Amino acid sequence: MLGQNSLSEELDTISKIILNAKSSFDVVLFLNNDHKKANLINHEKISSDFFRFVEVNFFRITIIELFKLFSSNKNDYYSFYSLNTRFNSGQKYDKLTMSNDTRKSIRLLLKKSTKTIKKLMDLRNKVYAHSDQDFKNYIGIMNIKEINNLISISKTIFNNFYSEASKKEFFFDFPLGTPIDSLDHLFEKIEFYNVNYESLMLQQYDQMNKVID
Repeated sequence: MLGQNSLSEELDTISKIILNAKSSFDVVLFLNNDHKKANLINHEKISSDFFRFVEVNFFRITIIELFKLFSSNKNDYYSFYSLNTRFNSGQKYDKLTMSNDTRKSIRLLLKKSTKTIKKLMDLRNKVYAHSDQDFKNYIGIMNIKEINNLISISKTIFNNFYSEASKKEFFFDFPLGTPIDSLDHLFEKIEFYNVNYESLMLQQYDQMNKVID
């Protein structure tokens, strides 16, 4: 039971990472729509440089959040690679049921995305986490389709874990969701996910310190 509760908490954290990546990329896509952006600039009398600044920074958040999910480094605790290994014999969740078919399906999805994940790693490591001298060679190496695909894959992998652990599906999108009508609405959504995500991470940090003590 303790292991199941711990897994539920980890999956909750991972779901918020996915939501933060998706919501951040929604801002990028919104600001890539020249018609909507022009209307906002004219209506709000805000310089286009402001929107460019916002777009670049939310793109950075998208890349960093996706990196957390697809990193193959064991120290990146909330990555899919790391979570999958915790079901191995002798590991944290080896007593919990996670079928070989499910784990094989997850490994296959990750393997099929190897090239795109490599681009993600390079973009995060060379441009957004560290400023390498040759960082300009990596800007623009990922396109909208590739990023959207990784977000979609992250939802699928998450639901493979979640559905087997919880015996139900997790819905990332509201079934009655409507197209984004204003930037204010989108920023409210981003702020909600960021605040809740940060709060959850602080709770996780406190719990880990209690275990260490």
